[in-house]
Parts: sequence; C-alpha cells; structure tokens
Amino acid sequence: MRKYIKIVKHIKEKIAIGEYPVGSKIPRQEEFAEEFNTSRVTVSEAFKLLQYEGIIESIKGKGSYVTSAYFVRQHLSEMLPLSKLFPKSAYSKVVSFDIRPCDNLEKEKLKLKSNEEIYEIIRLRMIGERPKELEYTIMPVSLIPGVTYEVLENSIYEYIQKKLGLKIDKGVRIFRADTVDHYDMKYLNATSEGAIFEIEQVAYLLDGRHFEYSHTRFLHNSIEITSEVNLSNES
Repeated sequence: MRKYIKIVKHIKEKIAIGEYPVGSKIPRQEEFAEEFNTSRVTVSEAFKLLQYEGIIESIKGKGSYVTSAYFVRQHLSEMLPLSKLFPKSAYSKVVSFDIRPCDNLEKEKLKLKSNEEIYEIIRLRMIGERPKELEYTIMPVSLIPGVTYEVLENSIYEYIQKKLGLKIDKGVRIFRADTVDHYDMKYLNATSEGAIFEIEQVAYLLDGRHFEYSHTRFLHNSIEITSEVNLSNES
C-alpha cells in the first residue's frame, strides 16, 4: 500500500472513532511526516485526497480542519465488516441475547421447522466510542450450537468457521431506507426527524443451508455504497 494511502486511512480512522471530531484541527503535515517516516510531499498528497473527499479543509496560515464525520464507503460487490475496516477500534456490544421458538417469517427465511429454536441477537457495532451499526440477527440453534455472550462480543463468523468447522458461502441482501424507531434513537443517537439505511440479509453455508437472517441499521449519513451497472441494454 502506498504511504499516502496509509496516512489517509489513519486520519479517517481517527475521525471515525472521534479522536478528531468535526471542527477540530488535525496535526500539522510535519507531524504526520515524522510519524510515518516520509516526506511532506507524501503527506500533502494524503491531505489533498481528504480535501477532495470533503473530509478536511485546509486554510492557509491556520492549518487543516475536519469538516465532516467520516462515513463508511464500500463497493456493493465487496462489502466488509467493521472489524476488517477498523481492526484496531471496532468491537461489538451485546444489547440482548435470547433463545425462543421461530415465528412464521423466520421459519420461511431460514427454512426451519415450526417452533424450531432460534437465537435472537441484537448487537451494537462500535468504532471507538461511536455507535455505527445496530444489528438484529436470527440464527438456528441446531445449526449454530454453543453461541455465548463471549462469541457475540467477538466475531460470530469466525466462531462458525473456526470452532464449528462450517464453511460460509454467500449472502442475499436487500437495501432500503426506513424511518427512525426507538432503538435507533437510543443506540445510534438518531433523531426522530432523521432516516435510517437498512440492509436485510439471508446468509448461506457452502452446503446451501440458511444460517442467518439479519437486519443491520445505519444512520443515513454514515454509509455510502457504490455499484457498477451495465448500461448497454438501457433504452
């Protein structure tokens, strides 16, 4: 990875975790040059990219200031979890964890038997002290046994693959906008006038079994997803 990109990622993570809040002045280019053992020219390239993305503003004679909270920008074909994007500062808080019989919708989505037991999980995904995602997850107990609070506070996918020896294949996702609810206000600090971006997902093991039905909710201004489309058949 080119060094100026490393500096960009470093500054974005500091903004994401709140160490450089909106309106604050970030360290001088000379300080980043010393920290990353590089030249001011390289740091200047990093600052130019951050300015182009609208994340910082440089004022001659005064320095550079954070102008917007960094949001997660991902391509539709390769969306990564926060733990991969921010390995040093991302973690999960368990809001609730229960076992109960599945309802009719969950039965259909996960191809379960009537009243089959499922885990009902709500987790808040954090970057530093900032809440980023509120995740509602349903999983079959019989297929994913042994889930605990400790598993949920770490990586449940890692548990599934390394501890249970199951191979995860794909997820089918639906993207939608939604109105703010009580949990969004409580855990994501959303306002009643705001909006929520939601991803609904059904996830599959390599053998075709459905192992997860989830809804992940974000503040509307905290994520951006890009996509490429084929326009050759457009009229």
